[in-house]
Amino acid sequence: MHSIRVGQALLAVMVLAVGGAAGVTTGWVPPWGRSRILRPRLWGYGSLVTAAGATVWAFVGPLKGPPHGASVYVAWTGWV
Repeated sequence: MHSIRVGQALLAVMVLAVGGAAGVTTGWVPPWGRSRILRPRLWGYGSLVTAAGATVWAFVGPLKGPPHGASVYVAWTGWV
């Protein structure tokens, strides 16, 4: 069950990162957000930062096991 959750988290982060990279390089935005996003490049950078933070939080925090020591602070930094 743990490996399924890790796979799901990895898929979600990769979709977010690929969308952000497409927004930065080409200005492409998913169809459901095109009417609301005024600056696609800025949206892309925000998506990349969000994907990086989610990766740190997920893979250092809850998906690794009970956090202890310095990893608690690293996981919360990724969350913030």
